Amino acid sequence: MQPFQSVLEFPMKTFRHFLFVLLIFGVMTTLTLPVEARVRLEYICKLAGQHEIHLRGIGLVTGLAGTGDGGKNLAAIRALQQAMKNLNNPVVDLKELKDAKNFALVQIEAIIPASGIRPGQKIDCYVTSSMGAKSLKGGRLMASPLEEVGTKKGEAVGIASGSLFIEKTDIPTVGKISGGVVIKKIFPSHFLDKDSRGLPIIRLLIDRGHASFYTATEVAKAINLDFKYEEPQGIANPISPGVVEVRIPKTYYPVPVEFVSTVLAVTILNPNIQAKVVINSRTGVILISGEVEMSPTLITHPNLRIQIGNNVAGTPVSNGGFVNLSDPQNSQKSQQLKQLLDALNELKVAPKDIIDIIRELHHSGKLHAELIDE
Repeated sequence: MQPFQSVLEFPMKTFRHFLFVLLIFGVMTTLTLPVEARVRLEYICKLAGQHEIHLRGIGLVTGLAGTGDGGKNLAAIRALQQAMKNLNNPVVDLKELKDAKNFALVQIEAIIPASGIRPGQKIDCYVTSSMGAKSLKGGRLMASPLEEVGTKKGEAVGIASGSLFIEKTDIPTVGKISGGVVIKKIFPSHFLDKDSRGLPIIRLLIDRGHASFYTATEVAKAINLDFKYEEPQGIANPISPGVVEVRIPKTYYPVPVEFVSTVLAVTILNPNIQAKVVINSRTGVILISGEVEMSPTLITHPNLRIQIGNNVAGTPVSNGGFVNLSDPQNSQKSQQLKQLLDALNELKVAPKDIIDIIRELHHSGKLHAELIDE
């Protein structure tokens, strides 16, 4: 008679084998299931109150190899005269600077990010020639104050200086200074607001390409579902196709940033994408987003004829250039623009002609999408 341990050996092996097969089956089943495409809110929304702030100023670039403004540009000469005066080296007569060609009067621009910034932090700036300089290559911007666009003049919120880098060699009159602006003022990130009852809220702004009543409703539903254990009555409310108002729960009062992070991490399934067609006549590029549909129509073009939908009269041309995009199952069904583009490409229609056809479809009201003509 076999010992007790041997008697259990076969059943245990069989059980382990069964678990292994079950595990493999589960993995294979998981791999064959369709994966739902979910999108985080941070990719389709931004917070109200957060926006970029533009800074600007005027300055002098020196150290140019004879490619500067020169003595003929009086505005540049006067700016250099004032700069010399500020450096305790006053110029009595402007004629003394008539041969100066190693400097240029420039405009300076910089952008405070929407996330805000603190004093001492640095941002990039761009420098552009204002007068007759031929090139800013090799130049260095003298320390120049920057002001916030749209506010009272005279308040310097940043100081720009440093060596220029020419990004585009074919445009030598525009340069960039990485980290060239030192910020002197606090620019906080404003994202908190209050509702009619004085309770703290945030407002999510859905980007233009996704904004719709459907998307706003789905965003609010997803947020309320994620916070249902803390706030069963719901905290999110869609107030327009592009705005969702979210009330901050009491538990998050001390940590509003954590609350915003949690909200923006919420995902929704298949956000509605606005039907849009972007065409670029110069490059011939056509970009389609969303489901772009067309009404039944008949398109005639040299050497080809295209019928969209079954209820449009017309007979095929004899040379084989006729293409029927109708649906045999449903003659009233709208056709997709992609089908038309595939047919036109198959017939080797030139990109310029394809763009002209899209324009005519839009002008006639047959193209159901926003058209952006660049």
